[in-house]
Amino acid sequence: MATRDEPQNIKMGGFGFLDLLAVLAIGTILGVVYHVFILRPFFLIFSFPWLLKNVFFRKKIFI
Repeated sequence: MATRDEPQNIKMGGFGFLDLLAVLAIGTILGVVYHVFILRPFFLIFSFPWLLKNVFFRKKIFI
């Protein structure tokens, strides 16, 4: 257990538990932002003609 009198333990230990939690939190936030703002528009752009085809084919089939 590192006390406030021994700050060198934190430097020697590399990543602490709080550092790992912070990295995970930042990574998940960045991943969500990347997925929502970058991947979703690409999927919408690529699937939009396919969705239009499906809608038109369904309308033709139903009519």
